[in-house]
Amino acid sequence: MFCPGCKMEYNPGVTKCADCGLSLVHQLPVESHELEYDFLFLIETLNLSDIALIQSVLKGSGIVYHLIGENFNLMRPLVSPARFYVKEDQYEDAKLLLENLNLRYLALSIPEENDPVSD
Repeated sequence: MFCPGCKMEYNPGVTKCADCGLSLVHQLPVESHELEYDFLFLIETLNLSDIALIQSVLKGSGIVYHLIGENFNLMRPLVSPARFYVKEDQYEDAKLLLENLNLRYLALSIPEENDPVSD
């Protein structure tokens, strides 16, 4: 028996979780790790300081983001920018947050129109 809330396993015969108070189930549901929302391209930069600052601002504001290419930027500086993607419903908020930053960038772009993701 398992608690659907805290995922604790219990001995047979127990019907409620001691911590959560939830009714136990025989088997936990399989968790899906698929994204339930779309991400839009927000910004790209080659500058390591900007990457750290952008991450801090987005995370501090509760903006869900993906950072692609951060490690490639370390291997190929000035060639492979790090790209930030944010949840579609948080795009405008994220864009406003970054427009007011004083970034010291070598290559940075905030698109006027949303660029499609390209691999």
